[in-house]
Amino acid sequence: MNQVEQMGSFYVATLLFSLFVNGRVGGLLAFVWVLLRRCYANRYRASAGKSFMAKNLSTYTVPAYFILNALAVGTIVHVIRGLIASTVSFV
Repeated sequence: MNQVEQMGSFYVATLLFSLFVNGRVGGLLAFVWVLLRRCYANRYRASAGKSFMAKNLSTYTVPAYFILNALAVGTIVHVIRGLIASTVSFV
């Protein structure tokens, strides 16, 4: 998935994570994601004419995917925990 295709989910996941979970951690993860994507773009441009395996783009792509998934899953888990805690009443 290229950078433009990731932007929509990145914006939504970062915003929701920062609102519902932790703004500082969300900001830090977003900053690291942006750095990784910038390094990916530099490597992609510099490796013109090389084979896919020689480009070694997964060095930046895989950690960016992990960050995006951490933002999304962290938000989902936190919201579900909040819903469960609000519906369960302990006597």
